[in-house]
Amino acid sequence: MGVWSWPRASVAVLLVVMRAACIEAAHSGDPTNAFCAQVRLHGVDAPMYAAKCREHAHFDRKAIANAAHADPTAPWQSVVQSHAQRTRRAQLHGDEDCEQATGCTVRRTANGSSVTVECYDNTYTNLEGLQSCNINASVDLTLRLYLVDCSNVGKYFDGAFLAANGLSSLTLGVQTTPLAQTILPALNSSLLHHLALYNATDDPDFTGLPVQSDLTTLELVNCGLTHVPTLLNYAPGLSVLNMSSNSILQLPPSLNDLVNLTVLLAAHNQITDLDNLNLPHLQTLDLGYNQLNADLGDTVHLPELQGLDLRGNLLSSVPPFVATLTRLTELILSNNNISTLSSDTWPAQAELTLLALDYNRIRYLEPGTFQRLTVLEHLDISSNAITALPAGLLSDLSSLTMLELQSNRIAAIDVHVFQDLTALTVLYAWQNQLSDLDPALLAPLSQLRILFLSTNRLRTLHPDTLAAQTRLEQLGLADCQLDALPENLVRSDRLQALYIRGSGVTALPHSLLFNTTSLQSLYAAENRLASLPDGAFRGYAQLLDLDLGNSLIADLEGQTIHLDLAASMSLQNLDLTGMRLNSVTFSQITELVNLTYLAMGGRATACRENVDWDHHFVSTRLLDFAITGTLCESISLNVSLSPVAKLRLHNNLQLRRLSLLLNSAQAIDLLDVSATPLLERIDPAVQVRTLNISLSGLPYDPLLCNWMGQYRLIARGLRNSSSYTVHARRLLQDCFRGTDYIDLSDNAFLSNLEVLRETISQPFITTTMYASPHLDGPSYQPVQVFVNPTFLALADLPVSCNMLVENQVIWNEVDNTYPLATVYRYECECASEHRQLGSNCYAISPIGDTQAGLAASFVFGVLFVLQLAVFARRYVRYVREYDQIRLALGEERSQRHWAKIKALIDKRRVSRTAFTPKLRVRDFDGSSLRGGFGAVVFKTFEEHEVAVKGAEVRFQGSSAMDNEQQQAFDTELDFLLVSSHENLVNCYAWGVLQDGAFRDSAVQRWFYYLVLEKMDGDLTAWLEQHPFQDVSDTQRINIALQVATGLEYIHGQQHVHQDIKQGNVLVKELPPGRLVAKVADFGSLTQRLRVGEDGQQDEANCQGTAEYLSPARMEGFPFAPCEPADDVYAYGVVLYGLVTHTETSLLELAEGPQVAGFPATKIKRTLPYVRQGYNYFSYLNTARMQTRLLRQLVKLGRQCLNLDAAQRPSFTEVKRILMQLTGVLD
Repeated sequence: MGVWSWPRASVAVLLVVMRAACIEAAHSGDPTNAFCAQVRLHGVDAPMYAAKCREHAHFDRKAIANAAHADPTAPWQSVVQSHAQRTRRAQLHGDEDCEQATGCTVRRTANGSSVTVECYDNTYTNLEGLQSCNINASVDLTLRLYLVDCSNVGKYFDGAFLAANGLSSLTLGVQTTPLAQTILPALNSSLLHHLALYNATDDPDFTGLPVQSDLTTLELVNCGLTHVPTLLNYAPGLSVLNMSSNSILQLPPSLNDLVNLTVLLAAHNQITDLDNLNLPHLQTLDLGYNQLNADLGDTVHLPELQGLDLRGNLLSSVPPFVATLTRLTELILSNNNISTLSSDTWPAQAELTLLALDYNRIRYLEPGTFQRLTVLEHLDISSNAITALPAGLLSDLSSLTMLELQSNRIAAIDVHVFQDLTALTVLYAWQNQLSDLDPALLAPLSQLRILFLSTNRLRTLHPDTLAAQTRLEQLGLADCQLDALPENLVRSDRLQALYIRGSGVTALPHSLLFNTTSLQSLYAAENRLASLPDGAFRGYAQLLDLDLGNSLIADLEGQTIHLDLAASMSLQNLDLTGMRLNSVTFSQITELVNLTYLAMGGRATACRENVDWDHHFVSTRLLDFAITGTLCESISLNVSLSPVAKLRLHNNLQLRRLSLLLNSAQAIDLLDVSATPLLERIDPAVQVRTLNISLSGLPYDPLLCNWMGQYRLIARGLRNSSSYTVHARRLLQDCFRGTDYIDLSDNAFLSNLEVLRETISQPFITTTMYASPHLDGPSYQPVQVFVNPTFLALADLPVSCNMLVENQVIWNEVDNTYPLATVYRYECECASEHRQLGSNCYAISPIGDTQAGLAASFVFGVLFVLQLAVFARRYVRYVREYDQIRLALGEERSQRHWAKIKALIDKRRVSRTAFTPKLRVRDFDGSSLRGGFGAVVFKTFEEHEVAVKGAEVRFQGSSAMDNEQQQAFDTELDFLLVSSHENLVNCYAWGVLQDGAFRDSAVQRWFYYLVLEKMDGDLTAWLEQHPFQDVSDTQRINIALQVATGLEYIHGQQHVHQDIKQGNVLVKELPPGRLVAKVADFGSLTQRLRVGEDGQQDEANCQGTAEYLSPARMEGFPFAPCEPADDVYAYGVVLYGLVTHTETSLLELAEGPQVAGFPATKIKRTLPYVRQGYNYFSYLNTARMQTRLLRQLVKLGRQCLNLDAAQRPSFTEVKRILMQLTGVLD
């Protein structure tokens, strides 16, 4: 069996599946989606992308292997097998008679030589039916049983029965049946060569079982194994053994008896060492995600090993035995703690073609590190902390075709580092810190076809930068800081994809718009184009994707944009968001026969007139059409010839009338007209499966849920509530009868409990087996029959409804029986702080009448004065305690000593570097606490424990190679030297430390450090350690008050923090039960008004964390100016985490868990929810907010997350509100 044969065998299938899933992702211009573009541009048989495809089949962070290794309960190879099954099914034919006899899915090849039987249901599985399926010993039988209980089929596993049916492959995915007691003892088939056991609850024991002489493949995945069973006497000819996802601690010497073993898979176990592993014929070894460290001994003997996977272990260096593996071709060391490499790490005559070192802790690579790897084809050193590429690092790698450098901190690349890479075709260097490219750097790479430099700091490009790349097919320059692209930058006549999204480009080169006719994809959204020349893209016959969304910034009123797309009949995706609709000629757009996606609008100023498209779209593939964010009062669309599945017309604030012309048989999957407060009608009413009319002015229509919104109706915050109040009962009856999902949140007309109880509170079942059923009992209540349960969302209402699920006896009128059925119903009552008056629920008034109001006012006034006095007393005590802590440096002598030092420091007479703890370079290198600034270590300073935060900065001569780290250090130090506040982390000292190992090197290594007071941890860790029910309201408000006080001081100093988040709020518990919260990390600090050299105000690019960015910063990312209101918004997100004990993102709340991605991509996907008025508290489960103080804290959080920055409170106001709540506490 060849190395990694299973993934490679399914490469073509994987590519086909990935292509469909990646088309929309490619719109973002995200460099991580380059592979998707490759599939679309070159097809599944393109040999140059074989290495990239192999990467998707192996690496845990990408595509297929991510799903495999991330879920320990599912075998990694089953992911690949599932794709292979889909392919084989095209060649298989169903056998209906056999399926009825067995109760399983049966597929037979055309020539009848192979039969596959898959069983999923215990109730209907009957393996005796195989006898009627015309299966004999000459037929290869593959049997797959994915059952909860296999006890009722164990009797069939005897040798005679299975031999007669030709069983060659058996897969058991069981959950409750002890295999060792039932199936395994009876299993005796002379034809069996593949046995797979998944999810067994016991630890299978193979001792004393019948010998399986022909068994070559054995899979024991997630079977609870704590040790490797003895298999020599059971399967002496075993060549493939898979024991993934168990609890194995060690590979025993008995494993060496399997002399024919060629593939050993033991990922997701707890293996700690490989002592005395001796398998002379082993070719593939997968030990990913175990507990292996670098000290693996020298007793490993694997002379024929070709593939080794050690990802996800605890390796701090490459194991020494790797140097003895002379036949090794593929080595994966991803997701470890490797920090150093040398040329002696690899075999002397290495045959490595693939080396993966991504997601480690490599900071610096010496020249000649890879000089032994002369036949290496694919090198991945991405996602480390590498800052520079020195000359000689990649020498002698003449066979290298793919190099991955992305997600590092590379700021400097030696001009000669690529001189030997004459065969390189793919180079990924995105998400680094490159600010300049020497024109000679890429000159040796004449074979380069794919180059991604996105998300760097490139401001200019020399016209000759890509002069040698005459075969370039894909170029990524997205999210850089370019003002313009030089004319004739790309000299290749093969360019097919260009990514320049979000790079600030003000003009596109003439050669790109008129001469690059090979172009298939152009992603140029989110730029600053002043205009587009007439006739752009004329003759671009191969163009598939054109994204110019939100790129035009000039006022084009009265101008017309002529995009010459007459020759672009292949165009599939077109995004013109942000252009004035009356400035674009649509005649050619409607003639695009292959168009599948069209987006227009996107700015409030994009339309001054109505849109009336009477002419047809001739495309028979148009599936997704969007006109959003305009000021049009009327939109008329004719899509009668196109199979439009999704129409997005949301955020058209002036839209009153919508006319849609469809053919009579046409239905739309999604119609989104949300955030259209003036919409009066949709003419005519169209058949829609999912309808979103949230925040719209659309009046009630009897066709809602019957014709429009047949499956899903989303109608949050309807503006024409009076129309729905009259018809609330009819609306609920219609929607509850057949709609799967209804969201009527934030609608005041649903406050009538009588209406709710007559409609949604009626019981229903989800089976059609019964006609006219009734609940058995005195009530004899009729039960509604639905195909699926209807899920109802009613948030932010005076009422609260919860679904109840009960097993009840019903009476079936047809056959007069009394079966037990699952009955659903919604139980509705007034929400908290509301009470029922008549049939409606109203908010509870704090004052009932005038006399009671006066009495209550007097009582509250007295209590307020008393509580204010208590608060003042506590505040004085709080200040006194803080002063004691601040000066507590031991004895009285130490206090006087520190006071004297601080006085000198304040006068700038001495440097704080004179008073530093004993530090060593290895303290920072070995630290496990790391952040954006650097590493943190704990030391003793002035007889007290302190936290030392250090950042590595490398110098070449007198120039810093990492300006960002040095600038962050200087910013934080400058602020701490002149600032002192009880809710800011104190700084005791600062200094620099040189690494002596680099003293004589051309590159000097220094550590800039700050000596800070030690806290217990950040707010995220504190919330994880303290369950929700164990944290009092007092503690939550105390934390919020202290953070607001610290931020009030920062804003008072005319600064904006920029990076407020849970991780930058540090917490410390002091006796007796006192909790202190302080703001930390001032490296992102910026002045509110920064004046440049010309006397004008500069607008620095804002920093921060994507999940905490305000709407204004999202809209202008990354060029938005920084304002104090942005800190208030981030503070509101912190409040959300404080009341929910979570740290999440708005995107995850809206769409569920997300995979890792670029901030720009996350922001783009989050913006539609923000624009519709959603924030973190829109998804809050208010049922947990039981106390008044929690509800007040939620109210404050909503104010801080207001979409309008002017409506957000200042931190002075926030502090005042919290102090009032503190008075309530006392």
